[in-house]
Amino acid sequence: MPKHFIYFLPILLLILTLTCSWSVCVPQGIPPSPPSREEYGYIQISITDPHGRYLFGAMLYVYKGGGLFISRKISGGTSLRLPEGSYEIKVEKEGYASFSENVYIAKGKRLALQVTLKPAIEIAGSAPLNITLHRYQEEEFKLEVRNNGRWEEEVKLAVTLQGPPLVIPVIKVNGKHVVNGSIIRIDPKSSVNLELTLRTLDNCGETRIAIVLEYREIRISRSFTIKVAEDHQELLKTTVCSLTASPGEELSLTFSLLNPAWFSETFLLRCDAPAGWTVNVSYEGNAVKELTLEPASCIELTLRVRVPFDTPNGTYRIALEARGKTTNMSEAKVLEIVVKGAHSAFIVKAEKVYLDVSAGSLAKYPLVVLNRCSKNLLLKFRVDGLPNNYPFWIEDENGNRLSSLYIRRGEEIKVYLCVRVPEESPINTFNFSFIVSTSNQEYSVNLYLNVVGKYGIDIITENFLLEVYSGEEAVYNLEVKNTGSLELTNVTFKVMKCPQDVNVTVRPKEITMLKPGEISAFELRVKVKQGMPAGDYYLLFRIESDQVSTITYGLRISVRQRETSIFIAALVILLVSIILIVIYKKYGRR
Repeated sequence: MPKHFIYFLPILLLILTLTCSWSVCVPQGIPPSPPSREEYGYIQISITDPHGRYLFGAMLYVYKGGGLFISRKISGGTSLRLPEGSYEIKVEKEGYASFSENVYIAKGKRLALQVTLKPAIEIAGSAPLNITLHRYQEEEFKLEVRNNGRWEEEVKLAVTLQGPPLVIPVIKVNGKHVVNGSIIRIDPKSSVNLELTLRTLDNCGETRIAIVLEYREIRISRSFTIKVAEDHQELLKTTVCSLTASPGEELSLTFSLLNPAWFSETFLLRCDAPAGWTVNVSYEGNAVKELTLEPASCIELTLRVRVPFDTPNGTYRIALEARGKTTNMSEAKVLEIVVKGAHSAFIVKAEKVYLDVSAGSLAKYPLVVLNRCSKNLLLKFRVDGLPNNYPFWIEDENGNRLSSLYIRRGEEIKVYLCVRVPEESPINTFNFSFIVSTSNQEYSVNLYLNVVGKYGIDIITENFLLEVYSGEEAVYNLEVKNTGSLELTNVTFKVMKCPQDVNVTVRPKEITMLKPGEISAFELRVKVKQGMPAGDYYLLFRIESDQVSTITYGLRISVRQRETSIFIAALVILLVSIILIVIYKKYGRR
């Protein structure tokens, strides 16, 4: 090596050191002449996660006056010597939310900046951390998973149970069920909806569950403390807890059976009643001992109780119990029945106590008479509270009218109370009593009759014949009447069948409204085609409205020929006959 190169080597090293130092601290665009040492300040930057662990591979950006001043990748932290002034410090790392802060570097001063990068993925929502549920309950909590970073993230979603298995967690992402450990993709600066449904089981106590999200070796979680309380499950619901009855009476009570669980369950029904009492539970008219209900559903049941004839006065209790077939759910309701009053030798039961009947119609109430006496009875009937112009009578099942009823001991006979509603009866509701009596005792049943009015329409025109000449037009007036007690709307004349070569025009096309008892008319213009053979033809029609229509009627259209036409036709026939005779005599013998 030449000796002169050894002399220049220290100078070259000094120049190289100064050049490297200047390239780190002075970015592009800064004037080459460095400021004096007194114009510099220092900043020490440390980068950690929320747990205080240093992060490596983060990008550091230093902005000054709106332009990029320094850009470099750092690990854990760095120290910078910067000219005095205001700077924006920005730190970014994949998987974390960006950090940005404005600082001022004073000359000759040192500034320490602690940068804590939060994970880009977070669980947001108002679900409480401490949740109290009941057995067999289902509760839904709405959460949100947000991506606050600037990169798309693939997140592994899991729910872990950290205690006794008291609940079953179910997860939905954007309304769709997902399995534990599913991967969900979240775009930058966006979010997905997360629904957490908790379904409790039989046991009570306390447990914990956690929603865990994992991505880029980052793990975040949100824990919930679940307390399953032991409380009363309402399965039976009724507003009546006490009833009054007389000996031999049959009672009917409606109550509800509820399934409060999030799953289907079969319930066993049981009734405990005093000896000799008849008790049964029915659903839609059928006796039942067990029923299966859908989740969180409710049905109405009927409890029927027959009090024995010889029951002494007093208070009696009937216990109705519902018990789950596959669960520990159960509840019992006690119904008190106060029996008082004298023993009745017979009873009358109405199968229907309320009837809707139109004016001019017949109302028939089915009634059952039961002789509970030890001897045969002769029963008489009467009605109180019915208007005088409403005739009534009693029939047996064969339609025979009865003035009285002979019934043997223990026998049960079905009869019908028939009430004729007059045609002119106004719309009204009547409450009256049907009374069955013996020489020393009587039994009364309250009945209701609701007169709802009647729709009726009829044709009052008596002549259904129209004579018309061939090729001409004739007019026929048809009168209709509202024979009911209610208004009719949009009354029209409808042709059902019309003869060929006959054209019918109706005016008006529609009668907008026809009041009760009112009469109106349709004008029919019937035009017959020229040359239509003489004879009788029928136009079939009926009158229709929005509410009711008539039967089909027939209008006889008698088509005739003018006498002039008949004379001309006869003359033509005569001339043709003469011509044929002449031709025959002249040429026929040849």
